[in-house]
Amino acid sequence: MGEFKSTVTSEDTVSENAVNRQYTPQMAQQEVDAMMNDKSHAYWNRKDPIGRQRAVERMQELMGYIHG
Repeated sequence: MGEFKSTVTSEDTVSENAVNRQYTPQMAQQEVDAMMNDKSHAYWNRKDPIGRQRAVERMQELMGYIHG
């Protein structure tokens, strides 16, 4: 069982590693630009505090990709 467990990775680990390798600063910048240019995006909607908070958190994540 121990050997099996050391050779198998969880679904979360696989998807997280795949995203980290494939997501570039340029891709993050494109997503930021799209959010900033779309005034109907949740980022700009102060009437939906939950959606806006998620969008703000995503923006912070994207800035991390861009600026390291």
